Amino acid sequence: MSWRVGHRVAAVVLAGLLVAPAANAQDGAMWRDQYGRSMEFEFLGGGGGRPAAVATPANEMARLFDRICLKSSGALDPVAAAAEAEGFQIKLTGAPVGKNQPESTMLLASKPGAVVSQTTRLLEFGFTQCNLTFYTPLRPTEDEVLAAAIAAIGREPDNAATKIKPNGKPNNRYQPEWRFTDATGKQYVAQFNVMKSNAYMPGDRVLFGLREVLEKKS
Repeated sequence: MSWRVGHRVAAVVLAGLLVAPAANAQDGAMWRDQYGRSMEFEFLGGGGGRPAAVATPANEMARLFDRICLKSSGALDPVAAAAEAEGFQIKLTGAPVGKNQPESTMLLASKPGAVVSQTTRLLEFGFTQCNLTFYTPLRPTEDEVLAAAIAAIGREPDNAATKIKPNGKPNNRYQPEWRFTDATGKQYVAQFNVMKSNAYMPGDRVLFGLREVLEKKS
């Protein structure tokens, strides 16, 4: 099994798990670790390659992310129901967790140009996450996606003040984030990435993600 984090390639070996061909990238699904870094797996689930690119407007991307991931707080059943209502084809499969531990349920939902990925635990990453990846022939700008996300969510990013450094220069590492708290008190953070095709992750794409914020261990 191989998985890709950002632009790096790492190898992970699990006993009894067959490595899938490179073309079978979980139908194009993407995930995040606990720090928000994006990754793409090539192993069980899916069974098809990345979807063909579709020219989805940025405002439609943001609307779908809001309906499928944000309004559901990333929970499996409402994510599946919202995705199905939007025309996605739903698949459920097991995700390996660790030795002597039961598999975690992993949702993959796809339609032309887009794929939803949801789970509460993937490998060692034990937290709820819901991601929506759009493959596009014409990559939108960061500003276009940011404006669409602000309109869909209804407010500026919660970390907007960090976009400019105290010295007045742009913060080149700035990543817009929105924070949410559900009815049970769990906290979540939403992000997006506009990603250019490269040798490790072919295909221009926009990744929206919602993930549960883990409490720091003392």
